[in-house]
Amino acid sequence: CVLPPARRRAPDAPAAHRGRSRSARWRRWSRRRPGCTRRRACPVDRAPGDDFLAQVCVAWENAARQHAGPVATVRLGHVMAPGEGILGRLEPLHRARIAGIIPPGSQQLPWIEAHDLAAQLAHAATSSVQGTFHGAVGNVRVDTLHRALCARLGGFPQLKVPAIALRLRLGPFAPYLMGGQEVVPHLVPGAPKPRWTELEPLLDHAYG
Repeated sequence: CVLPPARRRAPDAPAAHRGRSRSARWRRWSRRRPGCTRRRACPVDRAPGDDFLAQVCVAWENAARQHAGPVATVRLGHVMAPGEGILGRLEPLHRARIAGIIPPGSQQLPWIEAHDLAAQLAHAATSSVQGTFHGAVGNVRVDTLHRALCARLGGFPQLKVPAIALRLRLGPFAPYLMGGQEVVPHLVPGAPKPRWTELEPLLDHAYG
């Protein structure tokens, strides 16, 4: 979900109303939007959304379920590995000191280390397990990840990417980048236990 734009209030609005915080406006707006889950983790059995990318994923999963044998669906988190996945995209920006926090910064990113994900997928493909699983070991806030990478690779911890620049560049796809969804980890049963379940030790190992 994307925060609603702040409305311009009349000069004679009550002082208490003028002083309401952004989070207060969010709570008031979200009550009018049933199913809005900015602060609620998503379990694996929750009904999918109705936006474009959600429907693409639903179509993929439905196509896979046409297979005659047992089907295991693993919904991937962001892959964390030096030079690969999301870190591979962010590393050059941080080394050049031009990386910034994607607003609002509080959105959650589900994540998993690359080798741990490979073990999950290998077990799902070679066993008789079936069902839907989350290929993620946890969630990290965008601003927390940004500052952790700044401490190791360089950059400005407080720098933010202007939201208007993202909207102009990405158009209708900007909300997907500026949004995020916390998930409840639900790994493939019987798969090897992930080595990395905390992000800070993983980043220390990768860039220490």
